[in-house]
Amino acid sequence: MYVIPAKAYTRQYGPVMRSLAVWARRSRWLTEPVTRYEREGKVQVTTWQGGANGADMMLYTLEGWGHHWPGPCFTAQLDARDPLSDFDTARIIRDFFKGRTR
Repeated sequence: MYVIPAKAYTRQYGPVMRSLAVWARRSRWLTEPVTRYEREGKVQVTTWQGGANGADMMLYTLEGWGHHWPGPCFTAQLDARDPLSDFDTARIIRDFFKGRTR
C-alpha cells in the first residue's frame, strides 16, 4: 500500500495491478494480460487486449524508476548506455492513442 502525503490529509493507493484488474473487469476483457520485456529487461509491458468495444490497456513498469515522469527531461540525462536513455512516455501514449477512436 502506498501512502501519498498531501497538505492536511493522506491518501492511500492500492497496488497498481489491483486497480487495473478493476478496469479489466469493467471493460470485460476475457483473456489474461500478456507481459513482455523491453530495453534489456528494464521495462515490463503488460497488455490487455480485446475488451468491450475493442478496448486495450497497457501498463509500462520501469525497473528502478521512482515516482516521476519518465520522459526526455529525465531520461536524456542518463548515460547513453543506460537502457532507459531517451525513454519517452509521451511518445508511447501518443502512439497508443494514434488511430483510435472513441
